[in-house]
Amino acid sequence: VTVICVFEYITAVYGVVIKASWLSQELLTTFSQELSEVALKPASSGRFQIYLDGELIWCRKADNGFPEAKILKQ
Repeated sequence: VTVICVFEYITAVYGVVIKASWLSQELLTTFSQELSEVALKPASSGRFQIYLDGELIWCRKADNGFPEAKILKQ
């Protein structure tokens, strides 16, 4: 089974890069057998979105901020 998680994040804000890296590490640690790939994809215009197999599962603007790791793991 191929399960791919992609984090799109704005590169202009340093803290966002750290957040995307940390969350991706959390997912890899928890779901190492289920995930085939976790990718960090630079984006523009304040974007921070998380996709799982192409489906948007988190949007910073729509979901009012960044996800907590425990919420994202559910």
